[in-house]
Amino acid sequence: MKILKQNGFTIIELMVAISLGLLIVAAGLFIFLNSLKSTRLQDGVAQVQDGGVFGLEYLANQIRLANYGNVENRILNDETSRGGVVLTTGLPTQSNVNLAVGNGIETVAFDKKIVTKSDGLSNVNIASDQLTIQFVAPSDMHNCEGQDVFKGDRVVQRYFLRRETQKANHDNKVVSLGLACVASGQATSRTTVNAQPKSLSDFGTSLTGEVVIPNVDYFGILLGARTGASYRYYTIDEYNKATKDAREATPAQEIPSIEMIKLAVLIRSQDEVKTAPITLTNYEILGRNVSLNTPEAKNKTNKFVRNVYVTTIALRNAFGDK
Repeated sequence: MKILKQNGFTIIELMVAISLGLLIVAAGLFIFLNSLKSTRLQDGVAQVQDGGVFGLEYLANQIRLANYGNVENRILNDETSRGGVVLTTGLPTQSNVNLAVGNGIETVAFDKKIVTKSDGLSNVNIASDQLTIQFVAPSDMHNCEGQDVFKGDRVVQRYFLRRETQKANHDNKVVSLGLACVASGQATSRTTVNAQPKSLSDFGTSLTGEVVIPNVDYFGILLGARTGASYRYYTIDEYNKATKDAREATPAQEIPSIEMIKLAVLIRSQDEVKTAPITLTNYEILGRNVSLNTPEAKNKTNKFVRNVYVTTIALRNAFGDK
């Protein structure tokens, strides 16, 4: 019988082949994981840019309407009747408050919680601001909640951070917040339009409104005001103190007149990007050093893509009578 020789791989050749195969697989896996990391980071950046660029543009377009229709009272402060920036509330019989309308009925004033102030929710070490504005609709339009508004109707809108209840919180110290807006109830027909109503409905502090920018960690504003030839930006608390001090001075001093609003939002991505080299925990926002909250749970990180967006808005009818 003729014995045929069989050729095959030696154990060394097999080990070399397997090793080369593993190296190729490892290289492919490394490239795949890096691509996945890059994709997640790019998605996070895109989410932040969409919220910052388009969201802030929408917000600015709404806030630019503040003080529209208020041509009689061109020096804007906390006592200006129908002033575009709402810092004070009262009854329709009062002439030294910004929002002199009743809450549903003429005899009940709105709670001071609806005014422009600084005690809102945030995911940083300082409270967010709340901005309340009012104006007369320059044309048929939609308010910040998407409701129809007829030309000539009075509109009051309040911007603040609230929890996005449809989203799970990342941590007790890093919660899901969105910049929301509540708008006052509007006339249901052209015949009921009223630029100077005695009362407004659907504007209480219990209303949550509509989120206009999601995933916001902080919302802040500065009030640009002029006193004589001097001009500066104030935080809300600084402005309230400046007006109080000016009135109590002997003799009384000129009250700073608001001409501009500078606003800023700190926006983060929807999802955390754990694999990205994100180490920034402090941000300079409107001249203030802002620190991110540290997660309460030890197994949690706070590696979201974030960016600060700032814009400045000149108020209508606020540069005259100087």
